[in-house]
Amino acid sequence: MVKPESTFVLISSGIMASSWCLKQIAKMEAVVQRDEGGRGIRKLCRKGGALYDISTQLFRAKRVTILTGFPCLQREGGANSSSNLPPTETDGPSGAIAICRALLRLDKVKEVVIATDECNASVLKACANEGLRKENSNSWRLEIFSPKLYWNAKEQEKLEMIAAWSSHIIAIERGSLAKDGNAYTMSGKVMGPDLMAPLDQLFQKNFRAKYPNYSTSCIGDGGNELGMGSISDLIEIHVPKGPLIVSASPSDTLLCASVSNWGGYAAAAALQVISNKSDKILIPSEEEEIKTIKAANNAGARDGITGEANLSVDGISIEGHLGILEELRSIAEEKNHQESE
Repeated sequence: MVKPESTFVLISSGIMASSWCLKQIAKMEAVVQRDEGGRGIRKLCRKGGALYDISTQLFRAKRVTILTGFPCLQREGGANSSSNLPPTETDGPSGAIAICRALLRLDKVKEVVIATDECNASVLKACANEGLRKENSNSWRLEIFSPKLYWNAKEQEKLEMIAAWSSHIIAIERGSLAKDGNAYTMSGKVMGPDLMAPLDQLFQKNFRAKYPNYSTSCIGDGGNELGMGSISDLIEIHVPKGPLIVSASPSDTLLCASVSNWGGYAAAAALQVISNKSDKILIPSEEEEIKTIKAANNAGARDGITGEANLSVDGISIEGHLGILEELRSIAEEKNHQESE
């Protein structure tokens, strides 16, 4: 006899899911929102359910675009200095790869596009070549966009083709324009038009009115990420320099996480639970995650807080990140005792 706890419910995305499934994903959301980095993320978290909404949107999407790239590490020698490393931080790329890999292994999407700016291209290419090398290479591609300073009609056409093609667009640790038209780091430094491509358009109301075919979601950890405009009121109150740096662009669904990569891990873990595929491992393994972050380091990415080229992300050691992965994996692998009785 099936107990009431394991009855199926219809959620907003139109997918039938057991209450056990909802509970497991709620546990995952709580794990990535514990604020282990001590940056006050809990104050930005509204009522739970965002992880479920994001994962179900991803689960039913046929064509997914993932935006990432946060050039918070300024080039000491200027934009034209070839001797400097890319300004890309290690938070974001591996989370984007985790989501992409999970979608490809589900074998439901027709294709996944990962989009970023030229300044982040070398890091994203290295992460994708390492993290997705076992996946079907015909099922994913990178799209690299010129910065706003060199934006032209061809770049705009390419962006609008992605908009027309996508059924869901998710931004994870993606830099965003603030209300004054500049993009800012958490400390208030400007990430200028020589770095950032105007990908914010994909989340803006007027642009989306032209392309109603896709939904949007965002994973962020500070308030200046694309899509975090959905909680601008909380960011302006609780985040240092919040009124200056807050994203001007909202998203349909928003997941705040202590580290954005953790939100990527959690999306993969939630997809594991929703799909109920025990024969396909969607959650990154420790080896996969270490190799992906190493690839980012080797391509020039650094910790966005410490500035160091090592396996730390947002000032947290690799052991901390692997611990989160293990917790999410354990939750995904818990048995549904109600349905087995």
